[in-house]
Amino acid sequence: MRRPLSLLLTTAVLLLAGTAPAQAHGRFWDDDGDLHESNIEAVAEDGITAGCNELGDRFCPDVDVTRAQMARFLQRALDLPPAEEDHFADDDGTAHEDAINAVAAAEITRGCAADRFCPHEEVSRAQMASFIARAIDLPPSDSDHFTDDDGSQHEANIDALADEDITAGCDPDAARFCPGRAVHRDAMASLLARSLGLEAPDPTTGHERVVTYELGTEGAPDRGSFAIFSTRTHQALHGDGGWSIQGRLLFRYVEHGADVRLWLTDDDTVGDRHPVCSDDWSCTVGDDIYINDENFAEPPAHWSDRDVSEYQRYVINHEAGHFLDFDQRSHYNDPAWCAPDGSAPVMMQQSKPSVMDGSGCTTNVWPLGFERDCVEEAWLPDETDQTGECPQ
Repeated sequence: MRRPLSLLLTTAVLLLAGTAPAQAHGRFWDDDGDLHESNIEAVAEDGITAGCNELGDRFCPDVDVTRAQMARFLQRALDLPPAEEDHFADDDGTAHEDAINAVAAAEITRGCAADRFCPHEEVSRAQMASFIARAIDLPPSDSDHFTDDDGSQHEANIDALADEDITAGCDPDAARFCPGRAVHRDAMASLLARSLGLEAPDPTTGHERVVTYELGTEGAPDRGSFAIFSTRTHQALHGDGGWSIQGRLLFRYVEHGADVRLWLTDDDTVGDRHPVCSDDWSCTVGDDIYINDENFAEPPAHWSDRDVSEYQRYVINHEAGHFLDFDQRSHYNDPAWCAPDGSAPVMMQQSKPSVMDGSGCTTNVWPLGFERDCVEEAWLPDETDQTGECPQ
């Protein structure tokens, strides 16, 4: 049930010959700019990974891979059938037991000792080389690509991967392999993608405009909430139905030099940023979005029937809308702008009871269709029909 090397090489040739590229979508927000991002997208597209959280929007690229997780990656990658035998005694009841038995039945693993697999131990780069070499039927190599694996029981498999350009080592000179180093999830994605001949799409390909953003703090906000602020920002700007418009406009996270900066800020600092800002609310000034930490953490009463995370994503989307096209005085507070199902525009001041109470509109996290059209007009004016509903 393994994918033989001949099949993998044939697949690679077909891809180079012009097979239609996979659709670029950038499904994970925590791998933006990662060296392995394209290969992460490739293994996700192939169904080998669904990410590392329940929402499926994070990949956790810097997390070490365990032996049990490695088994699951390989079981999915090779579409291995269920095993009829229980090969190991130390994986009983674990989430990946079926995958561990499947790779053992396929003779991809021999365990870590008699009757043991050591499922919770980290996979070393040397072990990973042997897993993959056996999985794709690479014969042991008598080459010697690296200086730091001499005498390793995995050396022949390490060199076999290097022979096929699946690995180039761990340093810029390609002289070392770092066999004892743990394997991160992002590196594992690249090794699997190369081994399986998967096409690695660039998530930015096909988008007419890419808007970069970075995150930080100003003043003295509650530092404990920065992780929540970061997660909600990524979810809002990457989320389906948000301001990222497939094939046209894409938000991407960068650490420095972004088009727009989002700051988690204490209330006093927000009020000092511009005359139009106040201590009570978040505010956008030019290319800087100031999220009021107190308001962000405590939704108003009329949001009480929704999870706080939804309110927080609304706040991010609302302020991002000000940056994109709707200046600080552009608010669609008239109930006539609400959707037929009652959903309020994201540019309505949904944080304010004075706006929402009695309006007949319901709280809404994501921009409505006409709001997205307005952003397209502003950022792609030569390609979008004018709606006549956008701020002038």
